[in-house]
Amino acid sequence: MNHRFKTLLISLLTCMMCFIFTAPAPASADNNIIHLPVIKIPWLTLPSPYLVWKQPIGTGAIIGPVHALNHLFVAASDVRNGNHLYVFDLINEDYQNVQQFDYDQPITSLASRPNYSGVTLYVGTQSMLYAYQIPYSFEDHVTPSLLWTLPIGNTIDHAIFDTYGNIYVLSNAEVYSKLTAISPSGKVLWTYRFADYFSNPPEIDNHNVVYAGSLSGKLYAISTRNAVAVQVPGTYTIKISLANPVLEWKATIGKPTDTIYPAVQSITNELFVSSTSSGVFALNANGSVKWHYSLLNDEVSAAPQIWNGTVYFGTSIAGKLYALSTDGTLKWKYSQQGAFTQSAVIGTPRLIYTGVIFFATSNHYVYAVRPDGTGLWKFHAKGPIATAPFSDYSNGRAYVVTSNGMIYCIG
Repeated sequence: MNHRFKTLLISLLTCMMCFIFTAPAPASADNNIIHLPVIKIPWLTLPSPYLVWKQPIGTGAIIGPVHALNHLFVAASDVRNGNHLYVFDLINEDYQNVQQFDYDQPITSLASRPNYSGVTLYVGTQSMLYAYQIPYSFEDHVTPSLLWTLPIGNTIDHAIFDTYGNIYVLSNAEVYSKLTAISPSGKVLWTYRFADYFSNPPEIDNHNVVYAGSLSGKLYAISTRNAVAVQVPGTYTIKISLANPVLEWKATIGKPTDTIYPAVQSITNELFVSSTSSGVFALNANGSVKWHYSLLNDEVSAAPQIWNGTVYFGTSIAGKLYALSTDGTLKWKYSQQGAFTQSAVIGTPRLIYTGVIFFATSNHYVYAVRPDGTGLWKFHAKGPIATAPFSDYSNGRAYVVTSNGMIYCIG
């Protein structure tokens, strides 16, 4: 190495060290540790998380995962490989002995709800809705008991539940779509028909109002109970709340060609809506717009996630994750790291107890982002990711399912 090159190299290294050690953070209490400032390099690849386990399942259309009693339920439907429901034990972590239940039709929806003796699991197929009782003592290789079945087909993604324990499912038919209300015992309470079509599940608020977003830019608000005045012999009337649907309002959100995705903040009862090409809206109780966050040359293809005063959503063209305050102001936005081309964000972002956000992309990656908008890690799945990752709120793990037949547990 000649002298001139040595001098140039030493000068370069000196400049780098001066840059790195400029204005260091305060030393720790024992004065032995110096915390270097964080240097953000956009093209630097994020570290990978720990792969806890992975397990092959069926290929095809994926529904779930759904969590119930420390078990994970995932459905996979494929013309060639059949229609299967898989059950994973998250306590014993015995992933080699996975329960499998077979169906004669593709599975279109999964949902679970706690009850007095365990959990009810709802499985929808192209023509039927099944309800199973899963006891608190549920163990591997014990078949859940069938409670009831109903001939309600093509239910969308998952059921929702009101404060009375009633179940609501949205389904598409050839001529119309319908919202069906079902009692916990399996009795159909009522059916509300729409001259419209839907591709995503409805939402319900604390006042038992169901919100359904259509493929034609409309949002429907349907009260599930109707207060009826009854005259009592004497001098007064009383109001009785009956299970009966009432259309409170409908509104066009964004463009008539947009798909609408509603989301309700469970504590404050605030209503937020994603509209494919028009961005994210906050709505008042009467359907009027409170605020609107618009996107330029980008789209949203899933409902937002609301947590701790922040509205999170991903975009399907630029592939960014956004965080808004509940007043509509931008907190931050996150771009995929180490990617030459940005890929669509799949589904609704998920969170865990620390506030870390998980989201998946169409180029087979899962990202974890801190609450301040900085990247934590990214994970590459060996296949197309089928749905948004499921996050276990308690242990901080994420479960990712690919359409080529693999489920990953990472954390």
